[in-house]
Amino acid sequence: MRRPSTVLLVCAVALASACAPTPTPIVETVVVTATIASPITTSTPEPSAAPSATVLPTPVESPLTSVPETPAAPTPIGVSAEVLRVIDGDTIEVSINGDTYRVRYIGIDTPETRHPEKPVEWMGPEAAAHNEQLVAGKTVILEKDVSETDKYGRLLRYVWVGDLMVNAELVRLGYAQVSTYPPDVKYQDLFLELQREAREAERGLWGEAPVATPTADAYVTADALNLRAGPGVEYDRIGQLTKGTPLTIRGSTEDGTWLQVVAGDDTGWVAVKYVDLTIAEETIPVILELPASPTSAPATPSAPTEAPPTSTPAPAVGTPNVQITHIFYDGLVYRVESDEYVEITNLGNAPQDLAGWRLVDVSEGYPSFTFPHYVLEPGAKVRVYTNETHPEWGGFSFGFGKAVWNNKEPDVAALYDANGNEASRRSY
Repeated sequence: MRRPSTVLLVCAVALASACAPTPTPIVETVVVTATIASPITTSTPEPSAAPSATVLPTPVESPLTSVPETPAAPTPIGVSAEVLRVIDGDTIEVSINGDTYRVRYIGIDTPETRHPEKPVEWMGPEAAAHNEQLVAGKTVILEKDVSETDKYGRLLRYVWVGDLMVNAELVRLGYAQVSTYPPDVKYQDLFLELQREAREAERGLWGEAPVATPTADAYVTADALNLRAGPGVEYDRIGQLTKGTPLTIRGSTEDGTWLQVVAGDDTGWVAVKYVDLTIAEETIPVILELPASPTSAPATPSAPTEAPPTSTPAPAVGTPNVQITHIFYDGLVYRVESDEYVEITNLGNAPQDLAGWRLVDVSEGYPSFTFPHYVLEPGAKVRVYTNETHPEWGGFSFGFGKAVWNNKEPDVAALYDANGNEASRRSY
């Protein structure tokens, strides 16, 4: 179609030349028309205009002030990985070329949800859920800083999903706080700026924490507490309760030392001194009909056997007679049983200075406790605890970190005077 047009144009020019005496204006008109159609003249002046000055600030400001979903301008350079599992808010499990690795996000820290020694912290589940929303089942880029792994063997990486750095996004939304450790500080300034903005906007962690309302009558304060079938150590142990377990109280003994409680699906009795009440004591009803006491029950701390062994002769007038009168061998504090004790009584009618006297578990040969200067008056009692100090009972303790007195195979305690002579011996 172009060739006929060209022929017509040539013919027109030829005819015009033949009819007019001066062809110059026509030639000029053709030249002008060709010059306007050219793109060169219209684009040439544009690069010298101001747009270069307006474009430059954009990449400088965008990572910090506008906080887009892409929190950092650099293109991630690293290893591609498939996310297999989200562990918590700052840890994931990935597959790299068929091998499985655990990855810890660099430069941030989210609240705990799976720590073996810590409770679930506020905003921890939310941080883990948002991390899962960002990376679960996706292909990510793992960018290394300086360190390869942490002390637990986890890869230390910045994690990217496309152009979005997950580490920075969690900080921006308030699910994580900045926690950088040299030499891995490549994006530290970015993280700090995002954290400042999250704090000012009161996002996530920087908002007001909810105040927990107690929903139970009491909580266990001991590391572990025995749940018993009745109000006393002579009753069978039917379970163990851990620290912080919520309890619903059904009632108490008349003296208020034992509580009948519901813990989950279990109902039993616990010693009141190992729980923290959230209700007033006067609102707790007294239970008068208590479970029958086991027939083979050992003596309880409140009613120790006062009588000395039958082999001990009656003391003469004005003579002290210091004896082991009770061994509380089955402590309430689970496993360590730090509240076990040996009770020693002066059954004579004269005081006795216990300085240099020694109490020993002779079945094992240890532990051993040597008394300081302490005058035991006639009829008075002292206790030597396994690993607790009670000033009202003299303040004496073996300072032993685990249970001393064997529950299944009874041990023997012996008391020696300052000269090394055996003064008393008792088992249970």
